[in-house]
Amino acid sequence: MRKIKLCLLCSLLIWSVQAQISKKVECKSGQLCKLLTQSEVQTVNELTLTGTIDARDFITMKKMPVLSVVDLKDVTINAYSGSEWRYADSTNANEIPAFAFFNASNGQGKESLVKIRLPRSVLTFGDYAFANCSKLKEIQIDSEIPPEFSLLAFDGVDIHNCKLHVSQRAVDAYKDKEGWNHFCIIEDL
Repeated sequence: MRKIKLCLLCSLLIWSVQAQISKKVECKSGQLCKLLTQSEVQTVNELTLTGTIDARDFITMKKMPVLSVVDLKDVTINAYSGSEWRYADSTNANEIPAFAFFNASNGQGKESLVKIRLPRSVLTFGDYAFANCSKLKEIQIDSEIPPEFSLLAFDGVDIHNCKLHVSQRAVDAYKDKEGWNHFCIIEDL
């Protein structure tokens, strides 16, 4: 009987560790690190942000070890100029910054990232934004105008097997746009 209780306790512990932990945060640019507890940074695997963010908030997301799903649909990405973003002197508004989910010092991408939803306002992706995010399988973009990017933004991502979800009205624009035309395009927004 004691062994059964111990097995059940272990099973429950393993199940709780593997549970999906979702968090929705109303953000102000550069404040995500202050809005999450250290425990949440370590355990949240599905993050939905609203409000405004900038390059500093991508630093926080990059540090979240089990973050697999990111929903930025309802955010505005602000420009940033300052010393916290070490990859450039500044980043542009409405840009997924260069190295957003890539660590240039060790060459590793955010390997836990599987799915991301981007805001309609995104205009560009910086170089290496998603580089080596090898498990990235789904990108959802609400914009009918395909954002600009170089293929370096997705270096190390299997873009031929990465599903790109766009609205039916935008399918032709993405199919005709160099770079995006390599993705598996799905119309379902």
